[in-house]
Amino acid sequence: MIASDGIQAFMSIRTTLKNYQTNLNPFKLIILDYSLPSMNCFSIIRQNLPLFQKKDFKVPKIIILSEDSNNEEECLREVDYFLQKPVDIKAFLHILQTTN
Repeated sequence: MIASDGIQAFMSIRTTLKNYQTNLNPFKLIILDYSLPSMNCFSIIRQNLPLFQKKDFKVPKIIILSEDSNNEEECLREVDYFLQKPVDIKAFLHILQTTN
């Protein structure tokens, strides 16, 4: 799923989690931009985490993308991975290979 701003990303994740009927997690990986318009990437994560827990879904790996390497420390306190833009394809592929 692709979203053009933070609110759309938030609502897409939330709607999918609320409507998902099986016990399989609908998400293995979530990729968010640090600077999403209209809603902070951390708000999207924090507000959707309770739904993962309520449905007994494993919280997926989360990658934050940012142009600014100064955001790395802040991001890694909240999520699994940080990638600086432009994204190093080898680093991205490594994350994809290790995501279960």
